[in-house]
Amino acid sequence: MRLFTTSQPPTASVRGNPFAAGFTLIEMICALAIIAVLIAMALVSAVDWNRGAALRAAALETHACLNLSRQTAVAAGTPAWFVSGATNSAIGRGWYAVATNPSSPPVGFLHGLPAGCRFADDTSWQIRFDPDGSCSATCDLFVIIREIRPANYLAATILVYRATGYATILDM
Repeated sequence: MRLFTTSQPPTASVRGNPFAAGFTLIEMICALAIIAVLIAMALVSAVDWNRGAALRAAALETHACLNLSRQTAVAAGTPAWFVSGATNSAIGRGWYAVATNPSSPPVGFLHGLPAGCRFADDTSWQIRFDPDGSCSATCDLFVIIREIRPANYLAATILVYRATGYATILDM
């Protein structure tokens, strides 16, 4: 019985030399170098994504607290405030909460910005929401959260509409 249809004899890799059909050392080094470059690129992307994740979390939590302030005012039929920083003695720097009076203790829990994030305006401030749901300000307000970095920082912007009091995250 004949196994080969050509007149050529089988190659050495088929006949008995198991190393003849493998990869050369140069091919292996090139493949490992390509894999190392891809892993390094993935790690850099993961670090940038992690930086953005803390900022996104801060923006989403602040957005929820702004909406809670508005809902508290509408439900209670009295003004409610979104207070930040030292406008309330019970709230420290980097923390924010909902209050029914700027000088009263906060309603519910204090919320803190994640490590590495802060409000762009690092002073204390407050936003008042009226019982009809509107925001008593002279214009639409921007709440900007940014990373604590000297340069090349990420930022998130939340817009609070004066007429309706609704808050919207513009960009992260």
